Amino acid sequence: MELTLKSANDGTSDDVPPTCAGIDMPVLSVASRTKQSRAEELKLAREQSKLGLSRWKRPKWSRGFLWVRSAIPFSPSATLTEIAPPLPSVPPAELLNQAATATLASHPHLFKIVTPIDVDRLHQLLASHPNRPLVSSVCKGLREGFWPLANISQHAPETWDNSA
Repeated sequence: MELTLKSANDGTSDDVPPTCAGIDMPVLSVASRTKQSRAEELKLAREQSKLGLSRWKRPKWSRGFLWVRSAIPFSPSATLTEIAPPLPSVPPAELLNQAATATLASHPHLFKIVTPIDVDRLHQLLASHPNRPLVSSVCKGLREGFWPLANISQHAPETWDNSA
């Protein structure tokens, strides 16, 4: 029985007996196949990027927070502002605290509110923000100061001299 071998390049439909690879047989190495498939993936990513479908150009350190003109921006921090509760005001009990109000009145230079933010302009820019209570509380805090969310004990002394 004579065995007829056909070249795989000729489009054989028959089974070809297995042969051992010789030194002179060209074979793509795994590394070059990996590089080739990676290059094809990169080319596809670039094409998708032109359509606004991919984020392949964004560096890892940006964690996806770089935007392109065609992309729909998304920021977890900005999204949270839509549902966040307003910032708390000073509790009424603290507004009646005579020692605190006397200190504020006698030493206003110690409690001066300084901010580089143009609060009126910020308020204008946030006019269409859906969470109006939050916007109002932030603007109020920038104008009047923020309550530090401190829990002040009713048993705390009015003054404390730590010089001794």
